[in-house]
Amino acid sequence: MEAQKRISLFVRIRLIDVLTVLGIYYCMFHMMRRIVGITRTRVQESLGLSTTAVSWVDMAFITYSISQMSYGTYRQFASTRTLLYGGIVLTALSCTGYALSTHEWQLLLWWGINGIAQGTGWPTCVSIIGNWIFPAERGAIMGVWSANNAVGGVLGTMLPTMLMSSGLSWRAVIMVEVAMVLAVGALLVWRLRQHPNEVGMPSASQALGGLTWEALHRLQPLTLDREGVYRLPPSDAAAAADPTSPTSAAASAPVPTVLQLLRLRGVAGYTASYWIQQLVRYAFMAWLPTYLSVAQGFSVARTGVIAAAFDVAGVAGILLTGYLSDRLFGGRRRVKLMLLLTVAQMTAIGLFGALSPHLHQRTVACTLLVILAGFFSFGVESLGSGACILTFCEHVRVPVGPVVGLIGGFGALGSVLQGPLSGVFGDRGAWRALFLLFGLLCALSGVFMLPVFWLEREHAGDGAGGAGEAPEGTTASEDNIRLQVKTESLRWDAEAGAGTIEEELPLAGDAVAAGKKGSDV
Repeated sequence: MEAQKRISLFVRIRLIDVLTVLGIYYCMFHMMRRIVGITRTRVQESLGLSTTAVSWVDMAFITYSISQMSYGTYRQFASTRTLLYGGIVLTALSCTGYALSTHEWQLLLWWGINGIAQGTGWPTCVSIIGNWIFPAERGAIMGVWSANNAVGGVLGTMLPTMLMSSGLSWRAVIMVEVAMVLAVGALLVWRLRQHPNEVGMPSASQALGGLTWEALHRLQPLTLDREGVYRLPPSDAAAAADPTSPTSAAASAPVPTVLQLLRLRGVAGYTASYWIQQLVRYAFMAWLPTYLSVAQGFSVARTGVIAAAFDVAGVAGILLTGYLSDRLFGGRRRVKLMLLLTVAQMTAIGLFGALSPHLHQRTVACTLLVILAGFFSFGVESLGSGACILTFCEHVRVPVGPVVGLIGGFGALGSVLQGPLSGVFGDRGAWRALFLLFGLLCALSGVFMLPVFWLEREHAGDGAGGAGEAPEGTTASEDNIRLQVKTESLRWDAEAGAGTIEEELPLAGDAVAAGKKGSDV
C-alpha cells in the first residue's frame, strides 16, 4: 500500500508539475513565434515599410537555429532551470521591444534576440522530461506532449487575429501575449519539478539502475546547490550511474562542444538526417498551397482544405507513431520504425510528384496523397526529435540537452533554407521535379540514419533494459522490481517470487550487494 501511494504521487507530479507545466510553457513559446507573420500587414502600414523590408525580419529568426546549436555552451554556465526562466524573461523582453519598435533595424534586433531566447526551449524541456519517463513509454508520452506545438500554433494565429479584429492595435496585441508568457513564467517558478530527486524520488534512470526509494531516503537530507537543484552525496553509486541526475558524474563533467559532439558515433548522421527532414517537411507545407492553386487550378477554399489535411494527418501521425514505437520491437527499435516510416514518406511524396501531371482538379486523389505525406512526415519528425533522441543519448552516453540543441538547431536551419531551394523550382514551374526531389531527399535522410540504426541494433541485442532480461548472476526473486509502464500510469510493485511481467528489472547496486530484501521503489 505504501509503495502504491508513492507511485500515485510520482504519476501525479509527473503529469501536473512536469508534463502539463512544460507543455503550457512550450505552447506559449510557440505562440510567440507567430507574432511577425500575423502582425506583418499592420506593422508595414504603421511604420511605412516596404514588403521587402518586412520580409527581412523573418530572416532575423535564424538566431533560433544558432541558439539551439549553442545549447551545450549555455549548459556550461547555467542549469536547465535557469535556462527556462531566462528564456521566458528574454522572450517577454524581446517581444516588448518589438512592440515598441519604430524602425526596421529595431524590429530586426528584437526579433533576433527572441530567436536566441526561443532556442533554449525545446532542448531544456526534453532534458527535464527525460528524467521522468521510462524507455518503454517514451514514444507515446513524447508524441502526446509534442502536440503543444500544434496548440501553440493555433493559439498564436487565432488569438491575435481576434484581438486585432476587436479593435486592438498590433502593439497592444503583442503586449497581451507578453503578459500571458510572464504568467506562465510564474507558473514555472511555482510548480515545476525539474528532477524526481527534488521530491525525494528516484528518476526513471535511477530506478532502472537499481536505486530504491528506501536507499534514496537513507541518503537524506538532500541539499540545495547554488542553482537551486537538490543534490545527493556525490559518492552515491546509484545516483552517479544516472546520466540525467544532477548528482551524476556525467552531469558534473564538462558539457561537450559542438565539434566534440559531431565526432561521436552517429551524431553527424543524425544531424544531417534531421536537417533534411525539416527542410522537406517545411518546404512541402510552405509550397503546397501555391502548387495547388497555380499548377492544379484549385480554388482558394479547396486549396485551404487540401493543405490543412497535411497538418491534420500530421497530428494523427505523431500520436500513432509514438504509440507504435512503444509497442513494436519491444520498444527498443525506434530507429528501425523511424526508417520504415521514412521509406513510406519517400513513397508517398514520390507518388505525389510522379502523379502530379494527372492530379488537375482531382480533389480526392490529391487529398489522399497529401494525407499520407503529412502522416509519415510528422511521424518521422516526432520520433526523431523526441523518443529516438532520448534513447540515442543513452547509447552514446552524453547529456540530452546539447545533443537535442545541436540536432534541432541544424533542423531549424533546414526549415529556413528551404525557401530559396523551393523557389528556384517554383519560378520555373518545375513542380513535379521539386516533389520528386523531396522524395529523393527522404531516401537520403534514411541513409544518414543508418549509423544510428546499427548503434541501436547493438544496444537492443545486449540485454540492457530488455523486457524480462536480468544481468548475469541475478535471479528473479523477491528483490526484483516489477515495472509495468503504461501511457497513462506506471505501477511499481515489489513482488515476492518470479512471474510473468511486462518488464522485470533486478535491483542492482549497493542495496542488493548488502543483501537487503523486500525493498520498494
